[in-house]
Amino acid sequence: MGGRAGPCAAGHPRGAHARGSRTGQREKSGCPPVNEMIDSSPGGAQSSADSADCLVCREFDGAEADAETAGDLSRAVDWRVLRRRHQVSGHRESVRHAPHGGLPAVRPPVRAEVDMVGAPARRIGAVVLIRNPEGDVLLVRRRHTLGWQFPGGEVRPDEPIAVAGARELCEDTGLTRVLTRLLALDYVPANPETGATEGFDVVCDGGTLTAEQASRVTAPDSAAHELVGLRWVSLDQLDAYALPHQERRIRHAVAAHDHGLGLPLLGLGEPV
Repeated sequence: MGGRAGPCAAGHPRGAHARGSRTGQREKSGCPPVNEMIDSSPGGAQSSADSADCLVCREFDGAEADAETAGDLSRAVDWRVLRRRHQVSGHRESVRHAPHGGLPAVRPPVRAEVDMVGAPARRIGAVVLIRNPEGDVLLVRRRHTLGWQFPGGEVRPDEPIAVAGARELCEDTGLTRVLTRLLALDYVPANPETGATEGFDVVCDGGTLTAEQASRVTAPDSAAHELVGLRWVSLDQLDAYALPHQERRIRHAVAAHDHGLGLPLLGLGEPV
């Protein structure tokens, strides 16, 4: 999150380090070299000395100066940290050399406001589209929610989407299906009235049952405490059963299925 940059580490006012020769600007303002300001790890002195001849360090330095001049202190810190990592790596990390020996291209820094350690909690749900030979959609009605919706539920910690979707589907319908593709990813904002956190629901493709399989689907007794009912609903009757946002989700998932637009469910880049 950018803001107006304050004074530098030596107390000089914002804008004292203008774009251009950064080392020269710091010398004119009386500031210590930036490498001295951030150099506190073993071997840092050697890295600082090497930086003077490193084109990538110069690019980082100039990018930091641009950010400071623009008043984006957060981005300036990003560039400073990335340059330091490059120095510690022996001037190898964060560099892609140009195809024909030109100047190295620098990877853009990760924004400082992206907190991978203290990231906010978000709910992840896995729901499943199941159809019968007539094209009807299998929906369930839960005790404490309005309208009918896909079978499925919340993903547990350290549980892959495919595993969670199959587990929840079995709990709601007794069906055992192998899930390998997703049809839609639906963002659900936080609900202050219910206290529900924001999250995402992944709509998985459960395929089409045979007529015999579809006729035998019933909610297990173990789901009686959670489900009011289970039924097949035709697409032209959706508005009579599902809430508007659930109807939109269902129709988008059906369209993705019908047009072959599903995507693979992966785990560390491997098909599940």
